[in-house]
Amino acid sequence: MPEEAAQCKFYDGKDAIETGADDREQRFHVAPDALGCFTSYGGALHPYRFVTGVLARLLDCYSENFHLLTNTPCTRISPPTSATPFYTVTTPRGTITTSHVVHATNGHLSHLLPAFRSKVVPVRATMTAQRPGTSLSKSTLDGRRTFVFYRQKSGYDYLTQMRSGEHELMVGGGFGSGSEDALYRNVGNADDSDYELSLAGHLSGIVPVHFGEKNWGAEKQPALHDRDANDGVEWNQGRVKAIWSGTVALSADLLPWVGRLPEKLAGRPCPPPSSTPSIDSLHAPLTAPPGEWVSACYTGEGMVHAWLCARALAHMVLGTEKEGGVGDWFPEQMRVTTKRWEKADAERIWTGTLNYERAFGKAGASPNSKPMTLDSVFWIASCTKLMTAIAALQCVERGLFALDSSSDVARLLPEYAAPEIVTTFDEHGKPIMKAASSGITLRHLLTHTSGMGYDTRGPLALWRESRGEQPGCAFLGDLAMPLTFEPGKSWDYSTGVDWAGKMVERANGGISLDKYMQAHLWEPLGLRSMTFHLEQKEDSREQLVEMARRAPETGLLTPSTGNIIANPSKDSMGGIGVYASARDYLQILASLLRDDCRLLTPSGVEELFKPQLSQACKNAWMGKAGARHYVLTGGLEVGTDLTWALGGMSTEQDIDGRRKKGSMSWGGLPNLFWWIDRETGITGMYASQVVPQGDAKSCELFADFENLVYEMEKELAFSE
Repeated sequence: MPEEAAQCKFYDGKDAIETGADDREQRFHVAPDALGCFTSYGGALHPYRFVTGVLARLLDCYSENFHLLTNTPCTRISPPTSATPFYTVTTPRGTITTSHVVHATNGHLSHLLPAFRSKVVPVRATMTAQRPGTSLSKSTLDGRRTFVFYRQKSGYDYLTQMRSGEHELMVGGGFGSGSEDALYRNVGNADDSDYELSLAGHLSGIVPVHFGEKNWGAEKQPALHDRDANDGVEWNQGRVKAIWSGTVALSADLLPWVGRLPEKLAGRPCPPPSSTPSIDSLHAPLTAPPGEWVSACYTGEGMVHAWLCARALAHMVLGTEKEGGVGDWFPEQMRVTTKRWEKADAERIWTGTLNYERAFGKAGASPNSKPMTLDSVFWIASCTKLMTAIAALQCVERGLFALDSSSDVARLLPEYAAPEIVTTFDEHGKPIMKAASSGITLRHLLTHTSGMGYDTRGPLALWRESRGEQPGCAFLGDLAMPLTFEPGKSWDYSTGVDWAGKMVERANGGISLDKYMQAHLWEPLGLRSMTFHLEQKEDSREQLVEMARRAPETGLLTPSTGNIIANPSKDSMGGIGVYASARDYLQILASLLRDDCRLLTPSGVEELFKPQLSQACKNAWMGKAGARHYVLTGGLEVGTDLTWALGGMSTEQDIDGRRKKGSMSWGGLPNLFWWIDRETGITGMYASQVVPQGDAKSCELFADFENLVYEMEKELAFSE
C-alpha cells in the first residue's frame, strides 16, 4: 500500500516521547520506556449514529421496498421447493420468501452456514471505558489520536477516545497478556453476556502504564453530587466506568469472506433464475442469478473492512461488478470460493509463529571476530533465487509477462532471442554450435530447464576457456552464454534465475532488481537488512559475517581470503546477489508459509510450490543430485525422491524426522539452508558463512537442527 506507507512517520527511542520542533505532532505523551512508534492518518466517526443514520435514510427514501426488523433473529433458511421457488427465511415473527439472502452476521455466520464452523471462529473480546488521568495531554483527549500499544510478544492493546463529555478512553485488546486458558475460553466463544476476568483486569490496570506516571497524572475524581464526601466512591464511578464484551469473528485465513456462496458451502440449492425480482423503483434490476451471499468475518477490523466489502457485495448482488469497477479495487483474495474454503484452516492462524531463534559463536574465524548475533548479515548466495522467483511471479500476476511465453523472453531478453547450443568441441578446443529448436520460457528459467548453466564446470567452462575468458559474476553480461541442451529437455543448475531477475527489471521500466525488491518484497514485510549492494548500506556492512574456510585436513575453520562474488557488483544478481540477516530472510519464508497475500496471491503461492519437472528433466536432476548430494540437496540421503518447483527443490516423499512431502527448500553456497513445510506448518533457516559448498559438517548440523525443530513440534502437539 504505497499511498498509505507514504503517510507514515517513524520515530525511534526518545524521539517518540520527547518534544520536537512541533510539540503537537512530535510528542506522543507515552511512557518513557517506549522503544519507538509510527504514525499515520485516519478518520473518526460515531459508528452507531452513522449506521442508524444510513438506515433512517433508507427507510425514508425507499419506504415501500425497504423493511427493517430489529430484534428478529433468523432461525432457519429453507431451500426452494416446487411449490415455493424461493428461499424461506424463518423468524419468530413469521416467514419471509426471497430469491437472495445476504449473510452479514460476522462471528455468528456458522449458525445458518454450518460449513463455516471451522472457517469463521467467534471470539469474545473485552472492552472498557475509562476516565483519563488528570495530566493526559489535550492532543490525546481531543479525539484526534488512536493508539495501539505493543508491550507483549503477541497481542496488543488499543485505545480511542470520546471527543466530548468526560473524554472517556475506550480501551480493548489484551489477548497477549492472558494465560493460554484465557485464550481458549474466549476463542470460539460467542456468549457476550459476561467478560473474561483476566483480560478485564489487564485492561483496567494497563492504561496508566502505557502513558507513564508523569503523563497520566492523578486519577480523575468523579463528581459526588449531593452525597457526603466521606461516603466513598462507587465502583463504577472510579477510573473504569464500564467493562463489557462483544463478539468478533476470526477468519481461518485472516481475510474477510465476501461474495456469492457456492451451493456446496450454503448447503442449499439456489432458487431458479425466474424467481429474481426487478426492483424498478430503485432503478437497479437484480441481474445476478439467485443465491446466498456473504459479507462477514473481519477479524476484529470491521470498521476498516466492512464499508468497501459491503459496497463490493452490493455490486455483486445487483450484477453491476463491471460498472462499479469492482475488479480494480476489490481484493480477489477476499472472494468466497470453494478452493479457498477447502484451504482455510483455523489451526494455521498460528502457523508461522516464531518458536526458536538463536545465534552461536563468532561472526568469523579471526581471533578478533565479533560475536554472532541475530542481526548479523550473511551473503545468502542462492537463497536469493526464491525472492527473484517471487518477484517474477508478481510480474506474471500483473500481466507484465507470462510463465510459458518464449516470445516474452525474446522480447525482454534479446540476448536469448535466438539461443544456440554448444554440442561439442573440435580438436582445437573450438566449440561446435547449433541453433536451439525452441525458445526459452520463464518457467524454464526458474526451474533450471532452460539449457543454461554455470561456467565453473562442464561445457561452459571449456567454452569460456576457448575464448580466453575467466568465469565471471560481476554483472549479467558475463553470463550471456550458450545453452548446453534444448530448453525443457533436461536439467542443470544454472544462471536462469539471474536472467529472470533481468526480465523483472526490464518489464518494470529498467528499475534495478534491488529497488524492485525493496518496494515489492522487503518494505511490505518491514525488512531492513537486505541489499544487493553492500557498498550502499553501511548498517548491513557493519553487521557482515566474515567468510570462513574449513581445512580438510584438520576440520578447523580459518579466515577465507578473496571474494567469491564481486563486491561491489555491477548488477543486482537475482540468482546469487543478496545480503541479509537470517531473521529477515525467515520473514520471507514465514509469509509464504502463512499464505498471507503480502507477497503473492494464493494461486501464485500454489504455483510457486507446484512440482514442475517432466520425467526426462527429473531423471537428469536426480542423477546430478545423487552425484553431488551434499552440494545440491544439503546432504539428504541419495535416492530421496526430489523434484523442482518454481521456488526451489521440492520433496516428493516424507523425510524421516524432518520435512513432509510437498515441502520446498534450497540454500546458498556458504552452507545456508532453508525449508518450508506447509503440511506441518513449519519453516526454518540455518545460516553460516563457511566454504566449501556442501561442507559435510555444516550439512550434519543443519540436519540436526531440522530434526530438533520437528521434535519440538511433536512435544508441543502432545502437550496440547
